[in-house]
Amino acid sequence: MTFEKNGKMVDETNNNSQPNPELGNTTAAEEDNSVARADSPNVNTPSVQKNIKNFQRIYLILVVIGLLVGVFVAWGVVSALNRFGLTDSQPQIEQTR
Repeated sequence: MTFEKNGKMVDETNNNSQPNPELGNTTAAEEDNSVARADSPNVNTPSVQKNIKNFQRIYLILVVIGLLVGVFVAWGVVSALNRFGLTDSQPQIEQTR
C-alpha cells in the first residue's frame, strides 16, 4: 500500500526493508528517519549551545533580581509595621460586670 506521508510517497507493503522505487534508492524507514531528523532540533550546534547559555544566564539574573526585590519589600513591610506600632502588644483590658 502506497500513501502520502508528510508530502512524500511511502510504501508500507515492503515492511520498510526493501527500497521503494517511488522514493528512489531509500527505504521507507530511511525516509521516516530523515523526516524525523529534519523535524528535531540539533542541540549540539554552537549557536544552540550559545542560546542555552544566554537563557541560563538571563534566568539566573532574573532569580537574583527577584530575591533582592523580595528582601527590600519584606524590609519595607516590617518597617511600616514597626513605625505604625502594629507589632506592639495590646494593653490588657479589665472586664467588669
